[in-house]
Formats: sequence, C-alpha cells, structure tokens
Amino acid sequence: MTIPDDIYPKIMSTEQILEYILRLGNIHLEGDYIEYLKKYCYFELKWFKLNELDKISHHDSHKINYDYRKIIEFKKLEIENIPPIVVVVDKKYILDGYHRYILYKEYNKSYILSYVNKPLLLIDQKQKINFNYG
Repeated sequence: MTIPDDIYPKIMSTEQILEYILRLGNIHLEGDYIEYLKKYCYFELKWFKLNELDKISHHDSHKINYDYRKIIEFKKLEIENIPPIVVVVDKKYILDGYHRYILYKEYNKSYILSYVNKPLLLIDQKQKINFNYG
C-alpha cells in the first residue's frame, strides 16, 4: 500500500495536526491534552492495522453516540479520498476519525490511513523534519 503523500503531508507537527482536525470540523479538545501533544509528539502518516485500533478507545468512548450521518457523508467519497484519522498510540486513543474508523470496518478493510503520534524524543538530532506543507 502506498502512502498518498501527494495529497497529505507525510509528517505533521502537533500544531499542524490540530489545524487539520479543526479544518475537518469534528473535534473539541481539552487544554491539558493539547499541551501533552504539543510537548511530546509529531504525527506520521501511515497505514494502521484496523485490528490494532480495536484495542484503542475513542476519546469519548464512554459516551459514544456517533452520528451515522457523518458515516453516510464519508460513504459518498471514494475510499482513497477519505481523510486520514488521527491516533495517539501511547495513550491508546483515536483523537479524530472514529466515524471514518467505523466506515473502514463496515468496508471490511484491514488497514486505515492514519496520522500516528511519535514522541519527539525519538527523533534523531541529525534528522531534519520539514513540517511545511501547502
């Protein structure tokens, strides 16, 4: 599976991922969680196994009443045009994209395109990450 990095940037900073989420218009985040993300993470675009996500909770999993209308809207798109979800792996958390996750499960897909957090501490100091995108 190829990563469509001509459509989506391969790597995004936390600030960029928050802008991405806000552009999708789907989320309200608590301040302490935003601060956690800003201090420790960047996000990398990758194909994530759906069965791995089954072990990860949605940020509102204790009160999920998802809006099936959002899933219907995403069904109007070709699967390759559905925006990537956002996953915070170390917190076992789908930050954004639960409806897209449900849709991929309905389509019996094995992988979902995802922005996955990476701790900044793991970045090699010699490696320069370009967070600029158009």
